[in-house]
Amino acid sequence: MLSSSNQIVRLPRLTSARSYSAQFVTRYRCFTPTSPVSGFTLIAIAPLLLRPNPAWAREMLIYYTNAWVTSHSLGAGITNELREISDTGGYHTAIDRAKYVTFAAPKIAERNESRILNIGFENDWVFKAGEVLDPKLNLAGFRPDYDSTTDNLVFSAPEYSGLIPTYNPLLTAYVHTPVPETYRVGITRIRDSDFYAEMTRDDVIIIDQDSVVYDRLAVSASGHEGRRVFLLGQDKEDDILFGNPYSASDDFIEGKGGNDRLVGYSGNDVLIGGDGSDTFGILESMNHPFSTVTIPQGHDVVRDFEVGVDSIDYGIAVIQLKEVFDVDADGDLDTFISFGANSTLTLLDVGNVVSIGGPQSVPEGHTAVFEVLRSGDTTSPLTIDYTITGSVTRTGSITFAASSARV
Repeated sequence: MLSSSNQIVRLPRLTSARSYSAQFVTRYRCFTPTSPVSGFTLIAIAPLLLRPNPAWAREMLIYYTNAWVTSHSLGAGITNELREISDTGGYHTAIDRAKYVTFAAPKIAERNESRILNIGFENDWVFKAGEVLDPKLNLAGFRPDYDSTTDNLVFSAPEYSGLIPTYNPLLTAYVHTPVPETYRVGITRIRDSDFYAEMTRDDVIIIDQDSVVYDRLAVSASGHEGRRVFLLGQDKEDDILFGNPYSASDDFIEGKGGNDRLVGYSGNDVLIGGDGSDTFGILESMNHPFSTVTIPQGHDVVRDFEVGVDSIDYGIAVIQLKEVFDVDADGDLDTFISFGANSTLTLLDVGNVVSIGGPQSVPEGHTAVFEVLRSGDTTSPLTIDYTITGSVTRTGSITFAASSARV
């Protein structure tokens, strides 16, 4: 893609071996855009590779002060070839100094690697496929990392999760993204994530394009066990997003739009529900062939819990302590809930309204007893709202203003 002040020239994606070979016998051609608003002019890339013509380069590229070269899939491999030889004789300076960005490239440039960015998903069997001679090693995920490649992005689609069968049983854990639009969606979701400022190049980022996503499946397919994981849900769908129950790695899970269910499982996880009525799961059980195993929760933090909209599913957890204090020292009260020494949940900036717990069954004629531990400014009023259900339904509230640690 070559850009000037008023024009962008894009290199076409080479969609098949036939179109690939055809480029080798095609002279430079320029196609007028079919839409007056598109602003695009398509050129063939192979003549740049096969017929470096200084006269032609001076004639065509003198008008371009800034050049971008980009393509997808097979065309991305050709773009890497161009990057490798662009500093050799016969090529215009604009080609050598161009910015190169590709998507799902099967061939990665080994020279001038710092001058090109190759974007791809780790579970895309096309991405970096040309670097492995043994297909079995390729399918097993044994593909090298490069300075120019994104080696930590995972695209979680129905094919990947096993919900949709693939034509090749060896590819059940892999997908190919033949539509470049997929990359636009993925990159936009990363850019717009509330976690964006916290992401680093070494983190695993899972782009959810399915309804149910498990961290452990995505990480095992990418070959990056032990790294931090960012799991990003869809903008408008109701997602079910799980962290890794078998690893103490720290997960960052964002539901985004929709009514999502987020479960961090093991590790110290950070959860953001996003828009919609979201549910945050605590201790859950998983069925195994011979037993039922309780998965430890770790020490999780919810950053955007909204009282009256979001909810907490305690599962089999039993609340041992609930306090309100400034956990993160930002001046706002937070709700801290403990289920034991190794299992806690913190609701940030949710200190004005605290749910004591789930409904308790009390027989008629008996007394319901509960205890509230006051913290922070104990001279401020404390209001307790209650609801009684059963044969008679009643709601009410009691306000305490006494400067006492317990009421």
